[in-house]
Amino acid sequence: MRTLRFRVSGQELTRAPGCDFSNIIAGTSGYLQVAFEFDRDWDDTVRVAAFYPYLQSPEVGRLIRDGVCIVPDEITPCDQFKIGVVGQRENGQRITTNLITIKQERGSGQAWQQ
Repeated sequence: MRTLRFRVSGQELTRAPGCDFSNIIAGTSGYLQVAFEFDRDWDDTVRVAAFYPYLQSPEVGRLIRDGVCIVPDEITPCDQFKIGVVGQRENGQRITTNLITIKQERGSGQAWQQ
């Protein structure tokens, strides 16, 4: 399993230093995951990773459990996708982040989709 690591500080989402974002291959299923390290602004929030295959497309959300979630299968066939994070507290207070673009290279996985 490959893990893409991010840091979340307030509303800023950044790639974690030392994490290799090169040679990500499109077409995986249940293999690519994302992991987040949150600052105190995110304490007591329910956290969701928001994935966008295209800028104007509807988001595909995944609940973040223990700082981790799997990249949805709806996203992995794309040449690139955007990711952001949303958190909400019980009182309705919501915090959101910027989006980061992740590029993927075309791989051999498309043969399984035929």
